[in-house]
Amino acid sequence: MTSERRSTSRCPICQGPAVSDKNHPEGVRCRNSACRHNHHTTECPRCRAKDIAQATWRDDKWNYTCSDCEHVWTV
Repeated sequence: MTSERRSTSRCPICQGPAVSDKNHPEGVRCRNSACRHNHHTTECPRCRAKDIAQATWRDDKWNYTCSDCEHVWTV
């Protein structure tokens, strides 16, 4: 019996478990929703970079930190 949870795919960022997803970089989506690999399309409103240093979920909103300019914003 093969289970999605027991797959050998690993997230390229945090090395946690991942599942196949053609819409994500490298063809996998991290099972950890706060992993920055899952937020690859998020763009910094200040510098327009798409490199997120950190993504956290609080009060039903995502809080992001940009890797380039260190700007912090909430969506």
